[in-house]
Amino acid sequence: MARQLRASLLAYAASSKFNPTTELDLDKNLPFCGQKPVLALLSPKVTADSENEGSMARFAVDNNPTTLWESNKTAVGTPLPHSLTIELKEAIDIKGFVQTPRPDGYSNGRITKYRFHVSDDGLTWREVAKGDWSDSDLPNRVWLSKPEHTRFIRLEALTTAGDGKNTSVAEFDVIAP
Repeated sequence: MARQLRASLLAYAASSKFNPTTELDLDKNLPFCGQKPVLALLSPKVTADSENEGSMARFAVDNNPTTLWESNKTAVGTPLPHSLTIELKEAIDIKGFVQTPRPDGYSNGRITKYRFHVSDDGLTWREVAKGDWSDSDLPNRVWLSKPEHTRFIRLEALTTAGDGKNTSVAEFDVIAP
């Protein structure tokens, strides 16, 4: 029965009757390479150097791109760099990470220069990646030079788009082996 359903769907999609009215951007709506979300399933402790009211740090790992973490954006604000720190219950192996910027067309706070750190104890940090991202709402994928076994993860925003005073992240996840 499943084979017949598949065959019927493929035949319909290949026919002239197939006329979809909605297009999905798979890069924004599906996990990386078919991988299930890692951090959302592990229920980590998520903290940030600051949070804007209603845009808590935990929203960066809730597997919902319509919510986001945003640093304090008052007139005084918390100056850059801003950081998002994730504490896991136990260490895991990671080979990279994915950071999805805010998808709402509002670029203020999108990370343009970053550093990525790992730690075994949450006190001593090792920088394992750094770089630049364009001001875009497309996910940023970073592969580490070698896999890391870690319990603490920190994404640090050094510069951001817009007025450069706040930072926002719609989704953050690690890429596990």
